[in-house]
Amino acid sequence: MSKYQNALKLSHRMTKSILFKRPNCEEILDSKHLWALDKNELTINDDLKHVIEQKSKDKQSIYHIIYAKFNFQIC
Repeated sequence: MSKYQNALKLSHRMTKSILFKRPNCEEILDSKHLWALDKNELTINDDLKHVIEQKSKDKQSIYHIIYAKFNFQIC
């Protein structure tokens, strides 16, 4: 099952109308490897890295967060 499908399944479980059938925070975080992308799973080419680096100069942007999180090495 893909991570996207796992995320949808988790979202459905989290919004169940019966409260005791919802997962708790620990269950959600324990299953993180099933639904969250890891930086090792992403392939980002040099052009995109360059764009992110340029846009990351605005510390209020999402690009700054992405740049900091992935600690890109621009070649």
